[in-house]
Amino acid sequence: MIWVGKWHLGHYKRIYTPLFRGFKSHVGYWTGHHDYFDHIAVEHNMWGLDMRKGLAVAYDMHGKYTTDLVTERSLKVIAEHNATDKGPLFLYVAHAAAHSGNPYNPLPVSDDSVIKMGHIPHYKRRRYAAIVSKLDESVGKIVQQLEHYNMLKNSLIVFSTDNGGPAEGFNENFASNYPLRGVKNTLWEGGVRGAALLWSPLLRKSQRVANQNMHIVDWLPTLIEAAGGKMALDNLTSTNLDGQSIWQALSNDEPSPRKSVLHNIDDIWGSAALTVGEWKLMRGTNYKGAWDGWYGPAGERSPKHYDWQHVAKSQAGKALKAIKMFPSQAEQQRLRAGATVNCNLNKTYVQQGTECKPLLAPCLFNVRDDPCEYYNLAGQYPDVLKSLQAELAHFNATAVPPTNKPDDPRGAPRHWNYTWTNFGDSDIHYNDVVRLI
Repeated sequence: MIWVGKWHLGHYKRIYTPLFRGFKSHVGYWTGHHDYFDHIAVEHNMWGLDMRKGLAVAYDMHGKYTTDLVTERSLKVIAEHNATDKGPLFLYVAHAAAHSGNPYNPLPVSDDSVIKMGHIPHYKRRRYAAIVSKLDESVGKIVQQLEHYNMLKNSLIVFSTDNGGPAEGFNENFASNYPLRGVKNTLWEGGVRGAALLWSPLLRKSQRVANQNMHIVDWLPTLIEAAGGKMALDNLTSTNLDGQSIWQALSNDEPSPRKSVLHNIDDIWGSAALTVGEWKLMRGTNYKGAWDGWYGPAGERSPKHYDWQHVAKSQAGKALKAIKMFPSQAEQQRLRAGATVNCNLNKTYVQQGTECKPLLAPCLFNVRDDPCEYYNLAGQYPDVLKSLQAELAHFNATAVPPTNKPDDPRGAPRHWNYTWTNFGDSDIHYNDVVRLI
């Protein structure tokens, strides 16, 4: 197993870093974000270098664009695997893009990339699009590399977000969740409804839009089953694994075995959200409701302006053509239409629904018919509301108290040659004197 890019799963001690969590190698960074050029991460008014090759600080990568570094490393991993190892490859590519950088350069990207997005009038949206274009370029190169080494026809590729977009300047970013409500770090659909793409010749029913219920914890058992690990999956399931395999549901277009999705129970903000079937319960909200609106421009909606030829000539397009799996223009148009979220303003809901004020009372939405969460139906369906509240209470009964820790001054980068490091290990030297190398 190889990890490339962002970690953000702990680095207080080395045992929490990739090489000690089951991964053979790691090139990337440990914190939640950094600048794409100088690789400095600013956290809590402190700054330090955050770029690693395994445990070693990668000073030699300074000035090299993070997206390009992640791409180059991924291509090298594929090439080396093809040359030396005929077994399976699990490659986890965690891009920085399109996360914002630091306050001094919140949307880091080259001027050349920005110029290509000159048709976008909003300057910060233009920079954001340029960052995404570099991500798109990376995906194309990786897909093409898999095809080059004859690995694509036996691959399973997952491209997924980890949360909704930080829109309208949230975290100094300018993503768009249109037409969904809310942003990253909220429990509205714009914060929790993930967009993903699953591609593989192993899928029995492909080239479709899947709307089955899925929680992010389901990826582990799903990928294990897809890889043929039935015995391993049975062993994991017997240990009270939270996730459920939905491989059969995705591959065969069958109903998902997951009936409910617990989005969160946050004792700090006092918020919680649970979806069961088409019904979603919202209790409380984050940021005191400051990000409860609808954010982000719609973008280009007319299919006639979509450049089908450019898609065909892209690196990923060429790779799919080589194995005769490139979708036709009609199929692409059908998929794009199916993936478009429509608010479906149900006349009954318009008449019955009320404004949601989650800080005052729980709200209930039918997210199948009202994915944009316009109409609170708590007053019209009290039995449904009561049922979801009972299930939420059931989940909460098994919850453990938050274990958030206060900031530890020992971790300040100024004590570690201005790097973010595994400061909790007893065998590394704590330096009270500021020094630079």
